[in-house]
Amino acid sequence: MNIDLIKKLKVGRENSTVLIAELEHCDKTIRNIDKIRTELSREYGEHNKKINELSKKLSDEQLQCSHPLTTYHGDPSGGSDSSTFCDICGKEIFG
Repeated sequence: MNIDLIKKLKVGRENSTVLIAELEHCDKTIRNIDKIRTELSREYGEHNKKINELSKKLSDEQLQCSHPLTTYHGDPSGGSDSSTFCDICGKEIFG
């Protein structure tokens, strides 16, 4: 347990039973938060893995498309940021 936290809790407390109960509560809270953070990190990892798998599948499928229908989207400001997308698979077509 963090010694600074213990010092903060001790200030103004004469009853050691109350202090012990507060320290135990803080320790339990810290352990629960660590457990939740570990689980959250694992879930993020699994989620990102699934997103990467699906992105790969999408990319592979788009590579199979011959892009027979496309739509040009000009830059509304008149600049050079125009783009063309395949109307079938959604892939941005460069070139």
